[in-house]
Amino acid sequence: MDDTAPPLAPLDTSEGHRAPHGDGEWLSINAAARQLGVTATAVRNRLKRGTLQWKPNGNFGKLVFVPLAMQKPVPLTPEETVPLTVTLTILQDHIETLKTALSNAEGELKLLRPEHERAERLAVEAATVPGLKVTIAALRALLETEHVRAAEAQAERDRLLGRSWWRRLVNA
Repeated sequence: MDDTAPPLAPLDTSEGHRAPHGDGEWLSINAAARQLGVTATAVRNRLKRGTLQWKPNGNFGKLVFVPLAMQKPVPLTPEETVPLTVTLTILQDHIETLKTALSNAEGELKLLRPEHERAERLAVEAATVPGLKVTIAALRALLETEHVRAAEAQAERDRLLGRSWWRRLVNA
């Protein structure tokens, strides 16, 4: 089996069994060998070189800390592969359902896009309405003043036309 492993942080020789930091689990030498995919002898050699951390296991030998990053997947038995096949089939069906739903949603989006653009145009027009209201009010006020001036001019004209021609000539 393979006896190479990435080196861990250097161990403190005064506390070779110090608890490490990080994710992993404490296993017996044989269990650690199974998790790492190597022989028990390879694990013992790594302990001697200091590339694996360990702690005493009472009268039962040593416990080896195996980080999750170093663990190799355990091969599945045929009994375990059947549920995985069923799970994969269910997931594939679910993926197909999601793809169909996505396709339907994209179709609806294409249908709604013109309405959305129309709504945006109406929103822009609605934003200009307050400005137009102010302009209309100003124009109405200006029209009212012009009506007053026109009435005054009409009254002056009527007054001037009401006099005889010789008075207009003398008074002018």
